[in-house]
Amino acid sequence: MRGIVSFIMTIIEILICLRMVFLLFDANASNAIVAWVYDKSQIFVGPFEGIFNDIVIDGRYVIDINALIAWFVYLLIYLVVLEVIKLLERALMR
Repeated sequence: MRGIVSFIMTIIEILICLRMVFLLFDANASNAIVAWVYDKSQIFVGPFEGIFNDIVIDGRYVIDINALIAWFVYLLIYLVVLEVIKLLERALMR
């Protein structure tokens, strides 16, 4: 069970990180891979949009603070879920 949860969370975290890197380095949004990452990561970052304004450097490079918050929140959720799974596994072993 932990393996499945870890795999899913790893995919989510990678998507969010790729989104942040693409925005930071002003990746071409019309590129198929970049567009795919933006599209797939939007479902995870969307709920956090509007909390803070993005930081824009030199008018091109964007630090997506909301994506960073999303990444951190999903990391915390992942850690909590892993602890719950551990507790359930221990309870079932008894």
